[in-house]
Amino acid sequence: MTTDDLRWLRDRIEIQELLARYCDRLDAHDLDAVAATFTEDARSNYGPGRGGDVVGRAAIRDRIARGQSVFRRTHHQVGHSTISIDGDTATGTARTWPPASPSSRGSAPPP
Repeated sequence: MTTDDLRWLRDRIEIQELLARYCDRLDAHDLDAVAATFTEDARSNYGPGRGGDVVGRAAIRDRIARGQSVFRRTHHQVGHSTISIDGDTATGTARTWPPASPSSRGSAPPP
């Protein structure tokens, strides 16, 4: 195995850990930590009928905050992902599955 192979594996593992941290912080409703998983110029899209492309860390945080506001609990799970690594640049698509419990505004989550 070459040094380049090891670097590619390390980079891929770090990206997979980033995806897991995104889900973990999202379920904890730690929106600043969720936003920190994105680059300043990130582009996100939450699927058909959900507002289209969202560009930039702050805009993505705001979009996530609106989406999470209707749930009392979530449990995001990382699904399949495609990651392309080229030197110091990586791009990809990740799918998450978010089983969630709707909430009523002003009600506390159950113990």
